[in-house]
Amino acid sequence: MNKKKFNILFVDDEEGNLRVFKSSFKWYYNIFLANSGEEGIQILNNEKIDLIITDQRMPNMTGVEFLEKIIPTYPNVPRIIVTGYTDLESIIEAVNNGRIFHYVTKPWEVDDLKAVIENALQVSMLKSENLDLVTNLKKANKQLTSALHQLDTFVYKASHDLKGPIATILGLSSLALKEPNNADLPEYLTKIDQTANKMDSLLAKLLIVNVINHDNLNYTSINLSEIVNDLIGVLEGEIIWDVNIDESINLISDEKLISVSLNNMVENSVNYTYPKRPCKIKIIAENDSKNNNILINVVDNGKGINNEMMDHVFNMFFRGDESSQGNGLGLYVVKMAINKLGGSVKIKNSSDEGTHFIITLPNEPKVIEE
Repeated sequence: MNKKKFNILFVDDEEGNLRVFKSSFKWYYNIFLANSGEEGIQILNNEKIDLIITDQRMPNMTGVEFLEKIIPTYPNVPRIIVTGYTDLESIIEAVNNGRIFHYVTKPWEVDDLKAVIENALQVSMLKSENLDLVTNLKKANKQLTSALHQLDTFVYKASHDLKGPIATILGLSSLALKEPNNADLPEYLTKIDQTANKMDSLLAKLLIVNVINHDNLNYTSINLSEIVNDLIGVLEGEIIWDVNIDESINLISDEKLISVSLNNMVENSVNYTYPKRPCKIKIIAENDSKNNNILINVVDNGKGINNEMMDHVFNMFFRGDESSQGNGLGLYVVKMAINKLGGSVKIKNSSDEGTHFIITLPNEPKVIEE
């Protein structure tokens, strides 16, 4: 593998010095030359420079002034200044204001200057690597903090949401056992059945969350029409459907997660429909060829989501309406699944006339960092 050639900017107002520097170092580095600080700034604005070397004594803008001027924009690029033996004041100024890595006195020797350059580049690379490590560590800590918070929320809410139904079942069972001939027994059993179904739904959602977190993706060619038709078959009679799926769509994705996402999206629409109003759901799938994506629009005629809740609806266990029959995991599951597939889900708009969700999926598999 070829060693990377670093880009070095050399600034000097004397043409002869520029030629000597380039001829001495062009075999080792990519050399950019400037005969003034102003020209040096132009090069910095257009090229990725790894190291700056500048002469101190130049008209209009000294080397120190040049270095001081570029610090706010290029703080991490190492700087070397070339100065005369007698310019002690300039050297001190360069250290204090120009934040130089090193100074070189005239006349410089090629081998000596090359050693200084290599040292500066090495130190710069180490600083860059350390900065990347710190950034990655902060990112990992943030992800860990978020995961721990989600775990705490998960454990608390899961236990809370299971404890209530269990208490209901135990209470109703106790009444039924004490009064086996009570006329209300069928009602008790009905409520037990309804409560058990809610618990089963919650446990199923929790299992899905675990699957999304830990299972590997299984990419296959997906037929969106078949998935939607399966949904319609299960919920036929409860929903008025309006489906328009572009048959030219060729989606390569994980069928299980696509199905789970659409199922939970539709379930959310049913849970937040108006009482005594038929639930209407429109599903439109189309190619976004410009961005190599597929867009799935899910539009309902439910209660809508107010502005205060927009940022929370995809959170774990969030329920926008206490009267909702949902468990607050549906849209959270959708977001988790779509994110794992490399896509996104967002609310385009929402009002008391309903909500418009847009799922964006990549046409081709994407590797997502865990």
